[in-house]
Amino acid sequence: TKFQQTCQKLMLKGHDYGVIPGTQKPTLLKPGAEKITKILGLSDQYEVTQRTEDWDRGFFHYEVKCTLCHLGSGAVISEGLGSCNSMESKYRYRWLWSSDLPPDFDRDKAVKRWVGLKSGSKSPQFRFDNEDIYSQVNTLLKMAGKRSLVDAALHAGRLSDLFTQDIEDMNIDKVEGGEPTKTAPNLDEPEVHHCEEHDCDFELKHGRYGDFYSHPLPGKNNWCKEKKKKEEPSPVEETSPEPPPEATGETTEPLEPPNSLIDMDWLSESLKNLEDNKVSGWDKVSILGYMKVTYKVEAETALEAASKLDKGQAAHFVKGVEAALALI
Repeated sequence: TKFQQTCQKLMLKGHDYGVIPGTQKPTLLKPGAEKITKILGLSDQYEVTQRTEDWDRGFFHYEVKCTLCHLGSGAVISEGLGSCNSMESKYRYRWLWSSDLPPDFDRDKAVKRWVGLKSGSKSPQFRFDNEDIYSQVNTLLKMAGKRSLVDAALHAGRLSDLFTQDIEDMNIDKVEGGEPTKTAPNLDEPEVHHCEEHDCDFELKHGRYGDFYSHPLPGKNNWCKEKKKKEEPSPVEETSPEPPPEATGETTEPLEPPNSLIDMDWLSESLKNLEDNKVSGWDKVSILGYMKVTYKVEAETALEAASKLDKGQAAHFVKGVEAALALI
């Protein structure tokens, strides 16, 4: 469909979706789900449908329902369910370096994995029961909500042919096809930095004022702390509102006619054309509702609302109209 084609053009690999080697379909990530809801002009509402909190045994389970509603009419478009519990391996266990293990820990019987270091060698990490699961209760609830949003977005956009959500919280570093546009953090596999001065690897430490990398100095009751590197500037996501439903694209034509931010004759004809062709989300009620919510303007008609837009809002709205016209 045209909407699926639009999503394929807008989605960023490694940020909005990811591909795990050996899987048939890419998995939709939370940023991609949020982008779909904005394109369709939907708002998200959440309800905890199931809750289990056993503070004595340290078991927690949450099921959350996400409801996506149209911004203009308030109609329910889709619903999705997501759950998360403390017995999932990423929450039940922690992976510790040798230096972080307690003295009585039996390394021979423990489950371990080998992590590649920048020096070319590998270092073992040992699986350790997470004794601090109580501090992750809020994380479990948020993860259930995130999974419900992805489920609802897939239903709303009819995108099950393009994406799956079975591994929506995967490790983005394992995405196929080169470097991802953005890399999500993976708390289970901390990045290891190498100290050139002492020829050993830094370990990730969790301090009172944030995370840092350091290693103990041999024979001294002191630590060598990694100096922070200057980060290269990264592209900043636009924070302006998304275009109206199914409206995306770019234009090289001037957006501001003389003496007016928007040419009302052109806009009137364009909106009529969109409504006559029954482009989803471009009927009079939906457009006016979208403009009221997105641009915070009060008006009786879409044309009146358009006349009250400032320069940035007008340019944004015109771009959305032109992109929607391209779908006809």
